[in-house]
Amino acid sequence: MHARPLSYACSPRTAPLRPHSVRTPMAAFASTALRRVSIVSTCSAIGMPMARMTTAMYARSRSESHGGRFLPRSASVHAGLWRTFRSLHEHNLRMIIVDEQLPIVSRVLGQITDVICVAGDAIDRSLLQRTGATALFIRTVTHVSSDLIAGTDVRFIASASAGIDHVEDDVRNGTDVLVVHAPGCNAQAVSEYVMTWLRHFDLPRGTTLGVVGFGHVGSLLSRLACASGMHVLVNDPPLAGIGHAFPSPVTHVDLDELLHASDVVSLHVPYTEAGLHATRGLIGATRLAMLKNGATIINSSRGGIVDETALADHVSSGRLHAVLDVYENEPDVSRQVIEAIRYCTPHIAGYSQQAK
Repeated sequence: MHARPLSYACSPRTAPLRPHSVRTPMAAFASTALRRVSIVSTCSAIGMPMARMTTAMYARSRSESHGGRFLPRSASVHAGLWRTFRSLHEHNLRMIIVDEQLPIVSRVLGQITDVICVAGDAIDRSLLQRTGATALFIRTVTHVSSDLIAGTDVRFIASASAGIDHVEDDVRNGTDVLVVHAPGCNAQAVSEYVMTWLRHFDLPRGTTLGVVGFGHVGSLLSRLACASGMHVLVNDPPLAGIGHAFPSPVTHVDLDELLHASDVVSLHVPYTEAGLHATRGLIGATRLAMLKNGATIINSSRGGIVDETALADHVSSGRLHAVLDVYENEPDVSRQVIEAIRYCTPHIAGYSQQAK
């Protein structure tokens, strides 16, 4: 596998456009590139010059569908804030604890109610009881269990994250607390992260990409990969089970077939421990052995989906290549894993100004 300097794999000419998308002129590259924190962080980590970064990326204005109309992203964000304010009012939420890494949230909410900013890993039951907090605005570093909120006044939890596995099922499924999150908020950033690595590996046209999970990220990544000339296989049993019509450029196959046929496998599934389609340990030692020699696996979804120890062994032997942005037992990352796998980033695939 040959590598070349990182750049975005789709040019403005080949990047697919939705009807409501807008092409960004070449002249805007330098002014918009620095906003793409996920790619800039990755490039910086492996020593790519800043000048090359600014010419390697482009940005597209996006909008979202809301209420049967297409609204600019800013309007969509304002609509989301309005829904949050309405929820705060309806639930009579007065004292709010906000993760200190969400400064915009704290500034906005501080205008309508009392707000306390703390480190996400410092949120515990004693703090909630002492402050009388009724709402939490958190990130994935805060693990929310029924024990955390037992005996407190918490009635509303908002997580600034696409995934929600850090909030336990009994809290999410209960009736006493309203839990909301932001699915798809970082889809563009994560898709661009993966496409950047694909470009870095200098893959020829016609390379087969296997995308496991066809949600917000997986579907967008598949579209970008098809536009760059890749053959895309996808696997998403829950969607297939409800008769989802996968778009014609991609082919839905079972997981084992995808692993056998793909040159690169990219994972985009939530972390779940139970149920028919549990993803914990989804790619274990047996399935890693199914990958063809020289194949690459990219995990930017959740740690614990791949057997990291087995993967590190395959990489050390030279049989496989890997890119990891997420790890089991974060933040206690295995030194053995990061020493064996050359391409590791610190859970930054979804970090961009647009996503946050």
